[in-house]
Amino acid sequence: MSTSRRIKAFAACAVVLAATATTTAAADPDPFARLHGQHVDWHACALGVDDELGQALDAAGTDCADITVPLDYANPGVAPSPSPYPV
Repeated sequence: MSTSRRIKAFAACAVVLAATATTTAAADPDPFARLHGQHVDWHACALGVDDELGQALDAAGTDCADITVPLDYANPGVAPSPSPYPV
C-alpha cells in the first residue's frame, strides 16, 4: 500500500472514530445533571428543641445547609436518603 493510500485510510479511520466518540458522548446523559445548579440556603443548624448537636453548632457560630449528593458516585442515579447530619 502506498504512503498516500495509508494516509487516506488513516484519515478515514480517524473520522469514523471521532464521529463515534461524539455520538456516544452525546447519547450518554450526565448522571450528575440533577445535582448541578443546586441553590444552597444557609440556615441555623438546630432542627428542633431536642437537637443538641444542632444547638451546639449554632452556639459555635456554624451555619448549615442541605444539598443533594449521590450515595454511590459509581451509580449516581440512585436517589439519596435525606439525613440531617453527615455520616
